[in-house]
Amino acid sequence: MVLVSAYFKFNIPTFLHTQHLDQILMKESRMVISADTNGHSKLWYSEIPNRRGRITEEFINRHGLIVHNVAGQPNTFCRQDGLSSNIDVTMTTADIGEKLTNWTVNDLTDSDHRVICFNLLVKRPPPPRDSVKPRYNTKSALRRLGPL
Repeated sequence: MVLVSAYFKFNIPTFLHTQHLDQILMKESRMVISADTNGHSKLWYSEIPNRRGRITEEFINRHGLIVHNVAGQPNTFCRQDGLSSNIDVTMTTADIGEKLTNWTVNDLTDSDHRVICFNLLVKRPPPPRDSVKPRYNTKSALRRLGPL
């Protein structure tokens, strides 16, 4: 399973972002995509759809993706002036759609994007964090520093 975090930068055409995801989906069949689309669509409970949202909808339909945003949650994006909207979308390929559950939005940080939480059901739990030793490529770090 591949987890993708995507940011559809506002000054780059949305179709370029969806083309990049198209390339990944051609190679990977089981994906969770969490994306700041900067787009509005009724699919993820935005009030007024826009062009960016329609392009993202076409991408979702083209790949048969499932949108996991839930109605009745706080908006995913909230500016300091209080204006808010739903521009963050969580989607999966159809074959793992039932594995993503309990999608919620929480206001836990001072970021203008709220925290999106969900459970991902897997057959095997990941190894305990303390059993995985961190690995560092010190050769790469030394090359960047130069001679000592």
